[in-house]
Amino acid sequence: MPFSPRELAKRLVPEALKFRQERLAARIVLGAIRPPLPDATVGGGRRVTFVATSRNDDYMPQLVLRLRSVLSWNLRHAAAEAIFVEWNPPPDRPLLSPDLCREFPRLRAYVVPAEVHARVCANRHLQLMESHAKNVAIRRARTDFVLLSNTDIYVGPDMCRFIDRTPLDPRTVYLARRVDIRWSATRAPRLQMADPRRYLRLFALDPIGPGDFILASRELWNAAHGFDESLQSHRLGCDGRGVLHLRALGAAVEHVGSIFHMDHPTSSQNAIQPFHGEVAPFDGVPYSNPPEWGMREAAETPVAERVWRLD
Repeated sequence: MPFSPRELAKRLVPEALKFRQERLAARIVLGAIRPPLPDATVGGGRRVTFVATSRNDDYMPQLVLRLRSVLSWNLRHAAAEAIFVEWNPPPDRPLLSPDLCREFPRLRAYVVPAEVHARVCANRHLQLMESHAKNVAIRRARTDFVLLSNTDIYVGPDMCRFIDRTPLDPRTVYLARRVDIRWSATRAPRLQMADPRRYLRLFALDPIGPGDFILASRELWNAAHGFDESLQSHRLGCDGRGVLHLRALGAAVEHVGSIFHMDHPTSSQNAIQPFHGEVAPFDGVPYSNPPEWGMREAAETPVAERVWRLD
């Protein structure tokens, strides 16, 4: 007896999706293993600043190891410099920034104290205001392009090659396809990215990106005045709202490569928790920030070599 259209769809759609995911995984693997990779230490990625933010609060297992691994990979293959914003550091823990800047000569760090966090945060569950912290870095980037990402994101090999070889358009926002991987501190990043058995999720292309990779010119970000600083209770979706804002101001959007996210139990993909904050609205763009966005007027007090506290 022939299957009804509905029964046929139930049988074929999962198989078709599985086939597409397997083909996509194969393409990502080929991109991860195909040599050569650019060497940012000798000029590759010379136009890009990698930006990430965190605090010493054990938000994810092996937080410091993950952060060191990400900085090592991205500074080696994707970026000329990095800026780390240490937001609202816990008073009973040492700062992460001094040791990181000693290890990575092309890293600068800015510490935003608890007093500032208390002024701009209206959600008692939020301890890290990611979009506000990234605005701090945008204000202080020196390269032509700024790559806004997270401390658990490897820039994929295909994306590293794109950054190195392609004339980047200052009016285009470059986004990526995200792959979640099982991360291990004992395996080299490239081996983990090239092994499809470690892939947990392959995300479909999103018109506003995966939320943890936005590559755009410093000129474009400064014209846009960064992420929306009127959002004081939000964390999820703030990046996507920023992309919509850039689009509303006339920027084009292009998907160009892959990023690899180190999966962890506190990821919003595993479960939404109060510490993820509220979801940013996608209406009301373009928005407007005050002229002092990104803590432009803050006093910069040296804390250690290439580390400043902002007050």
